[in-house]
Amino acid sequence: MDTLEANGTPIEQIVETLFGRVGMYDPAVVKALGALKRVSSLVESVVETKLIDVRLGMIFAFDVATENGMVLIGRGQEATGSIIRRIQNDWQYLRLPEPARVLAGVTR
Repeated sequence: MDTLEANGTPIEQIVETLFGRVGMYDPAVVKALGALKRVSSLVESVVETKLIDVRLGMIFAFDVATENGMVLIGRGQEATGSIIRRIQNDWQYLRLPEPARVLAGVTR
């Protein structure tokens, strides 16, 4: 697996290769390893930005909530025009956590 990964092979192809080596690897372990690798690659792609700098199509990696815990933007939510207008106009006086954490280079 390390050799395949070092050569830049996508994780999906690595998992398929390991699954194809029947009898060499426990399929449950290979499946779990693939899931872990995909999660770690997402975590590595999380970037921090000022909430006011969030752009259309960005995906929030974590909830954005008020000090008292009211969730304004849920994890996985796409930054739509409506959300951006709320950030710029309606929520400017709320104490919101900074920075916002979004998935780098991910837009829908």
